[in-house]
Amino acid sequence: MSATEGEQPPAKSGLENPRAQRWPKGRGPLSGGVERGKEQGTIRGEVDSKVVAWSLMGVSWIENFAILEGLEEFVTDGTSATMLGWILSEISTSASDAPVGPRATVTPGVPAAPNKKSR
Repeated sequence: MSATEGEQPPAKSGLENPRAQRWPKGRGPLSGGVERGKEQGTIRGEVDSKVVAWSLMGVSWIENFAILEGLEEFVTDGTSATMLGWILSEISTSASDAPVGPRATVTPGVPAAPNKKSR
């Protein structure tokens, strides 16, 4: 809600997130990584870096929220990995590199296997 003429705008709470200041216009470190992938030829040139960045951040936020709410199966049953696989398969220049479906399983505490392609 905005202040109308003659009213004072609401005072800042001090809880503002400094991350928002590091993401001007929705572009941040993830967008930069997508741009580098385009330059290296591993990410399709026509993809929207901002949309990809927000999509990747969204999966991360959903994982965090699920764990906070006691819904660890979202991560442990591979659902979040499958969602990530969908994103990667959409942006990859070689869809066979992106984990999709049953191959996209996660074991808690075990890092994902590195991509077979050298980067």
